[in-house]
Amino acid sequence: MPGSHKGRNRSIIAIALVTAAILVGGTTAVGAGSSRNAEKASAANVASIEPMATCPPGGPTGPGWSFETLDGGGGTCIDVNVGAYNAVLIFNGQPHVWYYDATGGNLRHGWWNGTAWQFETLDGVPGPNGRIDSNVGTFNAVLIFNGQPHVWYVDNTGGNLRHGWWNGTAWQFETLDGVPGPNGRIDSIVGAYSAALIYGGQPHVWYYALTGNNLRHGWWDGTAWQFETLDGALGPNGRIEGNVGWYSTVLIYNGQPHVWYYDDTGGNLRHGWWNGTAWQFETLDGVLGPNGRIGGIVGMDNAAIIYGGLPHVWYYDLTNGYLRHSWWNGTAWQFETLDGNGGTNGRINGIVGSFNAVLLYGGKPHVWYYDFFGGNLRHGWWN
Repeated sequence: MPGSHKGRNRSIIAIALVTAAILVGGTTAVGAGSSRNAEKASAANVASIEPMATCPPGGPTGPGWSFETLDGGGGTCIDVNVGAYNAVLIFNGQPHVWYYDATGGNLRHGWWNGTAWQFETLDGVPGPNGRIDSNVGTFNAVLIFNGQPHVWYVDNTGGNLRHGWWNGTAWQFETLDGVPGPNGRIDSIVGAYSAALIYGGQPHVWYYALTGNNLRHGWWDGTAWQFETLDGALGPNGRIEGNVGWYSTVLIYNGQPHVWYYDDTGGNLRHGWWNGTAWQFETLDGVLGPNGRIGGIVGMDNAAIIYGGLPHVWYYDLTNGYLRHSWWNGTAWQFETLDGNGGTNGRINGIVGSFNAVLLYGGKPHVWYYDFFGGNLRHGWWN
């Protein structure tokens, strides 16, 4: 049985936040201190050798899929452990990718210039425009705002939420939250499980605060950054006291932002939304109820899209090892187990549903996810 009781060991979040220490062999804000290890010092040397390297092109291509090692393989690229926590978008008609350099503890950036891939270390090595000497680059979230790319990520050494953006000429950097300051900032270990979108023409970011075990929200109001704790600390409109804010996913529905996230205390899928005046909250699944709800540890690895004009969310059922699906039908939430418990149309008996991703193709939803027993990539789609 993948899980048999409510709640999970709190060390899981610590493990998630100290990934850098595990891979790099150093320390983070979660560990005993905030000093960098010797490998971090070598990051400056790596960057100074070739701060903007160009990788050689991939091998010969033919019909079908083509593959290449983009970064981390040596040559004119850096020869390090890179690629985790990647996030992508299209900027100026070309693909860009941000990812974590576990060897140096840095945020890396790669982009296609129309002819070849280009690479640079963005943050984690001391430099101008707000760069810091710190272990940074996990839990990346990216979007385009005012025509320029923005990236949010975790500073594992300081335990802060970082923000980088291209201003049209150069990259700029700042620490957004985790250090006491105005407009709702808190002194906490923050920034994991970040998700971002544009609402009201301004960037918004949701993320986890480990110190308070809360879901946090930051947004640019056109003049300054504002911050608030959304859920986990009790309050009106359905808020609860619990360890919430893991695995956030966000989208706009009916012109308002919605966020889905995991409640580790209850082992439930939570849902928060702005109704135009105030935030509202509810527990969607994990507690027995109507329309297909189940009692179990559910809500990790969630992903959401709009299909048929209505929100749909896919997530992992840890208790049973299933892929779950919920959707709003215009009146009420509906729930179903999609895969893992056998059945027709290619379903299997297994532990499936973690690490999922969704999109619309041909106007229909498609979901990709992990099969633990088989060690396979699974694909499900609505026909």
